[in-house]
Amino acid sequence: MHSSIAASKSALEGFAISLAAELAPRVAINCVAPSIVDTKLASHILSTDERKEASAERHPLKTIGNPLAIAKTAYHLLDAKDNWITGQVIAVDGGRSKLSN
Repeated sequence: MHSSIAASKSALEGFAISLAAELAPRVAINCVAPSIVDTKLASHILSTDERKEASAERHPLKTIGNPLAIAKTAYHLLDAKDNWITGQVIAVDGGRSKLSN
């Protein structure tokens, strides 16, 4: 089901960037793009210790995401306009999008 995930993520990223352009300078809009995160939504993929380990190995930081890491990034973006951040896609993915083959 990677095609549906890729299409959805691309649509959300495009929407966020377009909205950031439309709403600037009044509002800052950014997008947080996590890799797999240990949540109920991913429980079927991370259902065993072996599956969790295999998923972690696909990430340069050798771990899967946790909800707190994603929340910290989102919290930081609450002050995005003051921090001069808008129209960005922030990858919180253990380096997978930039460092993996």
